[in-house]
Amino acid sequence: MVPSKLDLTLEDYLIIGELFLLYHIPVLKNLLKKHCCLDVDCDKIQIVEQPAASMFIIRKAIINQIGLFNETLYYYYNDVDFCYRLKTNNNKIAYLPQVKVYHHQNASQELISSTSWVIHYYSNLLSYAQIYFTKFQYNLLRYLIIVSVFIR
Repeated sequence: MVPSKLDLTLEDYLIIGELFLLYHIPVLKNLLKKHCCLDVDCDKIQIVEQPAASMFIIRKAIINQIGLFNETLYYYYNDVDFCYRLKTNNNKIAYLPQVKVYHHQNASQELISSTSWVIHYYSNLLSYAQIYFTKFQYNLLRYLIIVSVFIR
């Protein structure tokens, strides 16, 4: 089930904040940390918003309900999309401290040039936006990406 294109979520607003490096503002930084599980108490079981997809344990019934990862979002945003679909179908995402996984941070990113990474990142962001945003919101995001690239 794809949610209504008019229902922007915290994820959608954080995208804009990330484009303009607004996460340096303390209030937004705290929101982003909570949303991206950067402030998780690693010793307790808890419900989280948006973990990285380096390790998911998913019940088959959930996959039957919402489907697999979106293969058109092959590099970034596939986990954002999956978590969004989980939450919009009334599922919760739990962090389990007893499960240990070692993730080599940015290992995939290091396999390609920084220019290729930027192209992949923003093209997948736009693919994600095309699924969930209205045409106006999508076009506005395209404009904001161009502006943010020049600002950076």
